[in-house]
Amino acid sequence: MWLTQTQMSELFGRSIAVISRHISNVFEEKELVKEGNLHFMQIASSTKPVAFYSLDVIISVGYRVKSQRGVEFRRWATDVLKRYVLQGHAENDARLRQLGTVARIIERLPGELASR
Repeated sequence: MWLTQTQMSELFGRSIAVISRHISNVFEEKELVKEGNLHFMQIASSTKPVAFYSLDVIISVGYRVKSQRGVEFRRWATDVLKRYVLQGHAENDARLRQLGTVARIIERLPGELASR
């Protein structure tokens, strides 16, 4: 998952300036390195490359930003981490249901293909 500063601003409900400051601090404090966590990509609506930040940067900013959305993010992220530590795994129930549906379709395919 990769987001721009504008997208993080929308996600966490803070200004682009605040998001930019947190990103700068993430790199200055060497919590993360820019290499592999920052990519510039050309997009159709822009005349210059746009910076996209990795999931690691998004998570770091989420733990730094002070907003209601930041609080909601930290609660969610902490819950996922806690389940992983206590249970050894964390599930995405919606994704598991989707995978179950795909598995049932794949199981039916050989019989349906043979009858054609």
